[in-house]
Amino acid sequence: MERSPVKSSFLAAIGYSPDSATLEVQFKSGRIYQYTGVTPEVHKALIGAESVGKYFGLVITGKYDMRRAIELEPKADQEEPQADRAL
Repeated sequence: MERSPVKSSFLAAIGYSPDSATLEVQFKSGRIYQYTGVTPEVHKALIGAESVGKYFGLVITGKYDMRRAIELEPKADQEEPQADRAL
């Protein structure tokens, strides 16, 4: 699933599959989770929210079945460097 970057202090990117009603969220930590049963309307509201992180916390977290998609996460040696890491 293709994910698009979002402006958030803890979310990095969001993807959505209307065929499976699955929301895929990549956190700034690199972890990826998939949430099932998410309607297209909820996805649209999430990406259009003034605060994506706040909407995610209020509407998605704890309300949908989820699983960690560890097989989709980058390996430690494949991670992209982060600009905010201390040198």
